[in-house]
Parts: sequence; C-alpha cells; structure tokens
Amino acid sequence: MLSENTPWGLDVPLGPSEPEEVRRYWRQRWRTVVEQIPTSAEATREAPFREATLLRHCRLVKGAEIGSWDAAIWLSAGGVREGKPI
Repeated sequence: MLSENTPWGLDVPLGPSEPEEVRRYWRQRWRTVVEQIPTSAEATREAPFREATLLRHCRLVKGAEIGSWDAAIWLSAGGVREGKPI
C-alpha cells in the first residue's frame, strides 16, 4: 500500500505499526523544526476568493481550480512577515 502512494519504489518491507502512534511521533518531531502560524479571519475569507479567480498562489491543475489552502498559508505567512496581526 505504501509503494502505491510514493513516487519511488520501496525495497524495504515495513512491519506492522499503530497509525496513531506514528502520527504522534512525527508531530512531536516536526514541532522542533516547524512553527505553527494561525490563519487570520481575513486570510480565511480571502483564500477562497483567490481560488475562484485563480489569483496568486492558486492555479488550475487538470482543469480543476485548486489552491485555497495554499493561498491561506501564503496570506498568513505574508501577514507575519509584514508585522500584521494574525
């Protein structure tokens, strides 16, 4: 199943695991490197508009409009960079 969801082949067999335990482990590991930035109400409203009109950071992929999530992330990060409250 894992080999079906990766862009590369897997030569190492993986043993059984507890998915929740794996999630907990990686969340804890990533917290040491990544900072969580909350999304503002303004970014939450702006992101779907950007997706619908294909404004930056949204795009068209295989005929489908995607990117509201990306737009919300970029709007939030931009707000932090510009010193705006989030």
